[in-house]
Amino acid sequence: MKKKYVIGILSLMTIGVLGLSFAMAMPFGLGGFSEDLTEEEFNTMRQEQQSLQEAVENGDYETWKILMENRIERMKTELTEENFQNMVERHNSMQEMRESREQMRIAWEEGDYETFQQLREQMSENAPGGEFEGMKPRGRGLF
Repeated sequence: MKKKYVIGILSLMTIGVLGLSFAMAMPFGLGGFSEDLTEEEFNTMRQEQQSLQEAVENGDYETWKILMENRIERMKTELTEENFQNMVERHNSMQEMRESREQMRIAWEEGDYETFQQLREQMSENAPGGEFEGMKPRGRGLF
């Protein structure tokens, strides 16, 4: 029973970290460089992505070309040193998070729960908006 509880907690932590990773990497996947997208901008980008997919599925070269040209023009306006520095910072943050997760995994496998807990707290402190913080187990827990 205790083993299932531990596996469940580790699974939830992994899902949360992956979700955080996705949120931090989102500008890469959507083709934009701005990390300050409004909900409307996000929805517009999502719709553009769906329109591109539909154009490809329908073999509609003209629509695809227009959509891609629009995307390229928008991206050109965001090719700034400031945006590049933001991407470098996000990349470095993600790398640090991957390294911390690996250290947590090793500590857990070696039974070094004190180190595991310290790394977990560091990740929580360093997460943007404290998103990792919400992953603490409620009630009785091992951590």
